[in-house]
Amino acid sequence: MAGNTGELLEFDRQIFLDLLNEDGLVIMAKGLGVDRMMLNFLKLYCSPKSFVLVLNTSNYQEEYFIEELKAHNVDLIPKIITSQYSSIEREEIYLQGGVLFVTPRILVVDMLSKRVPIHLINGIIVAKAHKMIESYQEAFITRLYRQNNKNGFVKAFSDAPSTFTSGFSQVEKVMKNLFVRKLFLWPRFHATVTGCLEKHKVDVVELLIPMTKHMVTIQTAIIDIIYTCLKELKKGNPSLDTSDLVVENAMSQAFDNIVKVQLEPIWHQLSGKTKQLIDDLKMLRLLILFLTQYDCITFLNYLESVRTNGTRLNKYSLWLFLDSTNVLFTHARKRVFGDSTVATENSKTRAEFIESDQLDTLLEPNPKWSLLTKILEEIKDMDCNSEEKRVLICALDERTCYQIKNYLIHGEREALMRNFNRTRSEKNKISLADGTGNENRNAEISISPIMVKLSKKSKEKRKSNEAENQEETSKKKSKTDAIHLNPEEIEGLPLDAITIHPLHGCSDPYSLTRVLTALNPRFVILYDPELVFVRQLEVFKASRPGQQLRVYFTMYSSSAEEQKYLTALRKEKEAFETLIREKAAMVIPEEREGKSDSCQQFSCDIQSIAMNVDTRIAGGRSQVNRNRKIIVDVREFRSELPSLIHKRGIDIVPITLKIGDYILSPDMCVERKSLSDLIGSLNSGRLYNQVVAMTRYYQRPILLIEFVKNKPFVLESKRFHPGEISFQDLTSKVALLTLQFPKLRLLWCDSPHSTAELFEQLKLNHDEPDPNYASEVGDEENAVVQYDMYTPKTQDFVLKLPGISIKNYRSIMNNIKDFQELRTANKERLIELLGNTNVGKNLWEFIHSVNQKVSATSTVSRKK
Repeated sequence: MAGNTGELLEFDRQIFLDLLNEDGLVIMAKGLGVDRMMLNFLKLYCSPKSFVLVLNTSNYQEEYFIEELKAHNVDLIPKIITSQYSSIEREEIYLQGGVLFVTPRILVVDMLSKRVPIHLINGIIVAKAHKMIESYQEAFITRLYRQNNKNGFVKAFSDAPSTFTSGFSQVEKVMKNLFVRKLFLWPRFHATVTGCLEKHKVDVVELLIPMTKHMVTIQTAIIDIIYTCLKELKKGNPSLDTSDLVVENAMSQAFDNIVKVQLEPIWHQLSGKTKQLIDDLKMLRLLILFLTQYDCITFLNYLESVRTNGTRLNKYSLWLFLDSTNVLFTHARKRVFGDSTVATENSKTRAEFIESDQLDTLLEPNPKWSLLTKILEEIKDMDCNSEEKRVLICALDERTCYQIKNYLIHGEREALMRNFNRTRSEKNKISLADGTGNENRNAEISISPIMVKLSKKSKEKRKSNEAENQEETSKKKSKTDAIHLNPEEIEGLPLDAITIHPLHGCSDPYSLTRVLTALNPRFVILYDPELVFVRQLEVFKASRPGQQLRVYFTMYSSSAEEQKYLTALRKEKEAFETLIREKAAMVIPEEREGKSDSCQQFSCDIQSIAMNVDTRIAGGRSQVNRNRKIIVDVREFRSELPSLIHKRGIDIVPITLKIGDYILSPDMCVERKSLSDLIGSLNSGRLYNQVVAMTRYYQRPILLIEFVKNKPFVLESKRFHPGEISFQDLTSKVALLTLQFPKLRLLWCDSPHSTAELFEQLKLNHDEPDPNYASEVGDEENAVVQYDMYTPKTQDFVLKLPGISIKNYRSIMNNIKDFQELRTANKERLIELLGNTNVGKNLWEFIHSVNQKVSATSTVSRKK
């Protein structure tokens, strides 16, 4: 966190000293400042005398670190290594030392190509270490690093404890990939953290506000609908683990991952009803969020659009026909139109109401708005200097911030009417995501028919406000995330300044941190509860012991909003408790750090060794070829396969290949396709050209179709397969491809692990590939034109003649019309065309020896 990087807090110093003395993995509670801790280590190594690599950082994170390091006047500013640098330039930068942010794919290729002086690296710092659970490139880098450098350090950081408890021994798996033995856990309830933050406590004013009668009824109806959907989901899929399929989890974003883990392997077997239920649960979670987050007009618009879109797409969800749904729609309309609107379902009566003058008595305000006014009035009446009355209001997303701004400037009635007028036209549809405001703020939401009718009534008012609405829209599109309100904009509140900032969805994730440091507020109003920001405020106050800070914490009582916040607290606490128990029971061997040659991670897999044992030799000694290698296209390092191949003891040679993705032997070329890539390549015809090139230059062309682990191992789902076979089917296209190219072989693998094992088996008893030949194949100019001039069979025939190679066969084909002309060509002409005396002589002798045999055979036949 910016501004807190000067003087370290007590627990900061303890973490720094622990990790400075020993390599390890640090897992901190969210909001305690994992970036601040990383920044202190980066300051230590920003010198030409050091050479430190930083992995797994985002672009914003890199810019933030560099900005802070510049402010601290370090000796050498870190560099960001991307593909814009050539290989020669990268090699020079590596030799200059300092701290380098490198993308994993580039670093892996440079390490394998010996461009990086691995033995000179002082250490590696890994950010977001929890991503190594599913990642592979960072693990590949640390393995290459430890194989060639036994003295450097590895320090990893994470602030996501829950991700380490989602499976079996996940934290131990990450530590194994990092080659570290120490695990440092720093939860919020750690004695040192608690003692440090309690010394300089934030003055917190917790304000619980009840929801309106309609909001309570709507929330109850949504929860009933969620419960019914979960019940139907369990009923239709009895094999599911139902322990996590509860209403409490369904209201959090983690529920999507829970369902994904269980259903992804059998997704192709699920019924349409099950898939619809999963989509409905996502939508209902957003619905219950929007209830407390946005005003009544926005909520009703979204609700009406769900039904309208379902009707238009012929997707009728089960929940739309429940009794609770009628209650939901009824009270959602009552919040906007009042009780008289829903007294009858007769559209004519409703239309008459719309045309009446009762509209001025409607539009239920957001209860938090009035509470916000009371808080600001309290701040205004406080006995302190006006310069100290700096107020920061933090809301969930950008849309909520602009609603607060409009309320503070125009008042609740005018703000609601402005929003109402803005939604009545198709030209000014509300942008609302198919997710929370921070997930996607630009998705479109339909306007309900009721809104359009009401808009006609407000036509004159709309014209008067049209210019102002356009101005607000342009402000929304600006890059500034914070909204500053001047004193004259808020009548009756002579505050020095009010700044409104979103908690999520900022264009820059460090924007709130910068605003908090630059503004240095005296009062913070937490409009929406957010666990991470609460912790940031605690650290912010502890780092400024002499400064007063009051935080107003607003929340709806007995609401889904409150439940979500408490659930986040509980789950983080349970995650740390689980990690503490795992740490106590963890037994880690000393060689885990990889600083000795006895580390088992550097040896081949047991299955790989067993495959190369010759039982005819006494004792079954291993016949593993230490020089085994596979040539890999540099673009393939985005996948997991190169790392798994290297893990099996096979050397990886990264080269930019024009033909194929993997070269296993001099005559074996593999083109790897994922299922989605296979479909796209077949449709575009690109795969056909790739197979043509492989069959032309390699004796054994192979098409590898690789599926994703824990996903269906099928090309097409039987459920969606038509009754008759069509040439447009995926299976038909694959069959036609094999008929067109008889030499082509297909490999089917259910995961990259299976592919690596299969590659090792295919390499047995085969020569090693030649990197020089592989890099030259297909690199000739106008290669595509040459491919089209001659048939593959003609080229194959010419390439099989003595002395003919990939480098000189075009000289023969372009200058000799046919085989008859080749037979009559003299020795001098062949030598001239091939550019080599011995090669030309061998070809001439072969052709004339064949001619003599043919002539002798013809003479014998005539005598008979």
